[in-house]
Amino acid sequence: NRTRAQKLWTDFRARFARTAKPPETVAHAIGALIGVEHPPLRVPVGADAKIILLLFKLLPERLAVSLWSRLAG
Repeated sequence: NRTRAQKLWTDFRARFARTAKPPETVAHAIGALIGVEHPPLRVPVGADAKIILLLFKLLPERLAVSLWSRLAG
């Protein structure tokens, strides 16, 4: 089971690296918030970020943080 878990973790990290947004895309999202009187606390950049925010909306905070910390390392 440990070997399977390590493989899942390696696959996840590889997938995460492929889906990471370039700095320019993130900078553009931040730039769009300049001048906004009450900007949101979190702004998702890309589908993967939207899924993570959905995780935090649907699950209790402790569970969501625990799951995300395990996935993100």
